[in-house]
Amino acid sequence: TVASSRPYALHKYDCRALREKLSEMARKEDFHLVICDFLAPALNFMGLSFKCPTVLFQHNIEAQIWQRLASSQKSPLKKAYLGLQHRRMQYWENRLSRLFDGVITVSPEDAQIARSTYQLTNVLGHVPTGVDVHDFQPAALQAQSRPFTMGFLGSMDWMPNIDATLYFTEEILPIVRSAEPDCRFKIIGRNPPPKLREMAKADAQIEVTGTVDDVQPHVHDCDVIVIPLKAGGGTRIKIYEAMAMGVPVVSTTIGAEGLSVTHEKDLLIADTTQDFASALLRLAADPSLRHALASHAREQVVAHHSWLAATTCFMDLCQSCISNKQR
Repeated sequence: TVASSRPYALHKYDCRALREKLSEMARKEDFHLVICDFLAPALNFMGLSFKCPTVLFQHNIEAQIWQRLASSQKSPLKKAYLGLQHRRMQYWENRLSRLFDGVITVSPEDAQIARSTYQLTNVLGHVPTGVDVHDFQPAALQAQSRPFTMGFLGSMDWMPNIDATLYFTEEILPIVRSAEPDCRFKIIGRNPPPKLREMAKADAQIEVTGTVDDVQPHVHDCDVIVIPLKAGGGTRIKIYEAMAMGVPVVSTTIGAEGLSVTHEKDLLIADTTQDFASALLRLAADPSLRHALASHAREQVVAHHSWLAATTCFMDLCQSCISNKQR
């Protein structure tokens, strides 16, 4: 709310029932470790004192997201509002991170921001993004007669994703269509806002799936997954999921930030509207390039970003927090 000093993205998760339950657990229960997953619930840890170590698992540097959203706005009113949310988030992200014995991030870049911007001394390290490489598999090879199909994969109730898909449909897609008039765009993700659903109703070549039981058939229906993010934080697990499913990716630098990927080997990076459209047209015209990118990316994900690798690292960082507390 405007009257609150808290950003809306945190304020809405202030929960009396959760605070009372956590307080009861802190008094009565004996744990080895307590983990707060994401920053959103962290408000409810204020004033609590657990006997055991506590860890905040930061999936994003949240203030960075709001800063980028504000900087990308053309409307002065939206820019001012998002700028206010950024400043509030920066204050509270710093304050809440200090409640915990340890902070774990999902990229080395985020860990560095936490240490340098917030001057945090409790950052334990980062965990590589993990993907279930046994569940996510490439589709069986088959002859394709469909039009060139581009997809976006992600939760559609997250503002950076909404902003990215609107940017793509309004600015990038028309350029691609000028050379590939039959091309399709498929938005795969839960809770799409009314504006996206209305856009799909008005354009037969745009599909908005909403919530699906299994994303794989929808991703396999695409020739490329696009990540036209202009704002975001942490890492983009959907890129690794697409790679595990054998579908090539075109992303902005911000979209792939924090990922150990290489341009022209694992994916294509493009930051301007024209460059992004050109990268897509390049893939549309060259199936062998699509196959080469997808194959190399899948190999990298299997070798370095399985759930086993991520889990092992996370457990090691948690154990280091427990050991530090016992000293």
